[in-house]
Formats: sequence, structure tokens, C-alpha cells
Amino acid sequence: MDTLYHYSSTEAFHSIISSRSIRLSSLSLSNDSMEGKLVSKLMREIAVADGLDKDSVDGLLSAVSFLEECLDGLGFCLSQEGDLLSQWRGYADDATGVSIGFSKEYLDHLSLTTFRNKTGHFLISQVKYDKKEHLQLLGATYREIKELIATGEAYKPCTLRDLIALTPNEKIEAENKRNKELRLEVHKKVASLNQDMFLLKTSAFQEEQEWRLLSVLVSGNNNNISFRPEPDRIIPYCEIELENLKQKAINKVILGPKNITSIHVIESFLIQSGFEGVEVKNSSATYRG
Repeated sequence: MDTLYHYSSTEAFHSIISSRSIRLSSLSLSNDSMEGKLVSKLMREIAVADGLDKDSVDGLLSAVSFLEECLDGLGFCLSQEGDLLSQWRGYADDATGVSIGFSKEYLDHLSLTTFRNKTGHFLISQVKYDKKEHLQLLGATYREIKELIATGEAYKPCTLRDLIALTPNEKIEAENKRNKELRLEVHKKVASLNQDMFLLKTSAFQEEQEWRLLSVLVSGNNNNISFRPEPDRIIPYCEIELENLKQKAINKVILGPKNITSIHVIESFLIQSGFEGVEVKNSSATYRG
């Protein structure tokens, strides 16, 4: 596709255009309570169906839970469709806002530029909704983890002999060291899922046809991170400047069904802010709410 659409309030649209920047905001504080949590649920399902022993299942899920606690996804959400009523109602201030059509080619360019400059780097990725695809994606990592567990006893519980031994012998010390190394390798494999955590959603959201500009935030690493308030939360975000506007950043702007701004006003605002040649049109949805 050539264009990806971001639904926003009129206020947010004004901010994006006038500041010539976008914000990648915390996904774990979004309206989806399962955001970033689906991997642990699916991993449990895979491991139990495979017959993995309880201690290993618990150890694996502990590693996944630790990753969930340490990471957050910073995202800027887009859709393949620019004029969906459900999107207007859910993400554009009950259809009073705007759908901004960003050039996919430009966003690819911007991703590469931020990587080179090391300024809030993000990837452009498509959200996956199909459970079979989820299981296939996670299954490859699960099999690698299972093989690691099988090479030793990473999650073996302490035996009575281990507990009563006043001075562990060399064999026990070697086993403990090996098991610790195996657990570390398991954690590394789990950590490789850091991006997938924020790209898997249930089929209930499939209509959104979502893509994301995604950056992974590690807890305690506040480089290039800012914070904004909402009534019940403080939200971390990373601001990305829309650089090199000579390469067309925005292809189209669609006004929501309840947005009463004239097309001429929007065109003038865009041109004044450096966004030229943008098609502006009204939504085809006949929604008044």
C-alpha cells in the first residue's frame, strides 16, 4: 500500500502538522488491556499442549513475565483504511477528528534516517491478528527454548540431598552452574520476542488493519523519552521529527463525519506548515452520533 492512516482528534492533528512531528506513545497504557500480554498466554498454551513438565512451564512463563515487566512498546498507530466508521468513533474523538494519510515510502525513509542518526529509532510493522499465525511465529522460539531445557535441568526443583548438603560437592556445583547458564540462555531466547509482544493482537481488532511505528522501551532507559499527563495516568512518549519534507510525508487528509472545517481551511493550514500537494476530502461516512 502507498498510504497508511492515523486517526486523531482535531487537536492532535493540529499538533502534528504545526510541530511537524509525531509521537510514539506507551502501548501498555492504551485502551487494550492485553497490549503486550498476549505472548505469555500463547506460550503457556503451546507449552501445555506440547506436554512440557510443570516446572519448566512455570520457569518459561516466569521469564516471559519478567520481559513483560521490563519492556514497553512505544507506538504510533496507523490503519490501511482511511475512512472506517469504527476508527472514527474510537480514535478520532467520536468522528470530529481527522484521518492523516502518511506516505508509506516516506515512513520507510524516516525509519532509516532515525536509525542512522540514533534518534528514537523505530520499525514499521504490520499487526498480526490470526491465532494460527501467532502460534506459528512463537512456536519456532518455543522449540529453541525446549531444546535448551532438554539439554540439562534448567528448571529442576532442588532435591532433598541438595537441601541438606552442608557443602555441595563439585558435581552439584557444576550442575548448578550449568542450570544457571541454561536459564540465562532461555531468558535470551525469550528476549528475542521483544518486538512480537507489541505486534500480536486478538482477532477482535482485525477490522482496524493496523500497522505500527514501533520502538521498544526498556525500563529505566529514559533517553529521548518525554512524559505527558492524562486524567488518570502519565504516558511516556518519544517525539519523532518529520524531517526532509521535500520528500512528500502526507498524501491525504480525510475530515471526520462530524468535523465541520472547510477543505479550503485545511489546505491552507497544511501549506503554511510545509505540507504541499496533499489531497483533502470529507469522509464518506454519514455519521452524526
